[in-house]
Amino acid sequence: MAVAGTGFTFGEGTLVTCWHCVRYPLDPNELYGVAVRRGGIDSPYEFCSIDNLGQDDNGADLALGRVDWTPGRVLTLADGEVHWGERVETYGYPFPAAVPDEAYPDYKALKFYPRFLRGYVTQLTIDESTERPVMELEMLCPPGLSGAPVIREDRREVVGVVFDEHTTTMSDRTVIFGRAHHLNVLRAARGIATRGRALADYLQL
Repeated sequence: MAVAGTGFTFGEGTLVTCWHCVRYPLDPNELYGVAVRRGGIDSPYEFCSIDNLGQDDNGADLALGRVDWTPGRVLTLADGEVHWGERVETYGYPFPAAVPDEAYPDYKALKFYPRFLRGYVTQLTIDESTERPVMELEMLCPPGLSGAPVIREDRREVVGVVFDEHTTTMSDRTVIFGRAHHLNVLRAARGIATRGRALADYLQL
């Protein structure tokens, strides 16, 4: 058992995360799933399996699946362009840990705590390795946060998906920036979970 990252849904069953979080083959008795709270923020976490999980057919580091869960507050996929200098926010589950289960010592239990982060879009650029548009963020994006939604500040509009962070060094100073898949990459994502349609088109059905 392992915790791979963060995921989110638009409320109608489509789950989005990063492909690098779920790309590893599983044994026959294993499956990928998400921890959800069906009764609200004070309810215990429950395991929810991910069906029709697969990589974005366009080859981006995005994965799409289906989950049987509807959150209390629904996110929407942004229509407009992402702008340099926009204030954005995210939330997810960085720094997860597997610890011995108190009731079943031979098994592991998960310890994870949600974190909220806020920052700016500091740069809109092209990833040199994939040649896809990405957003640089003035925001920490530690391990476990991959797959988290990048949301316009104080709104519910998703404009990207966190996938890693990179370090810039000049002289004796080191600065860490977050990186996220651009809105256009997310809008174009497609797979079995969207019946082969681009995510933006599928969510309008």
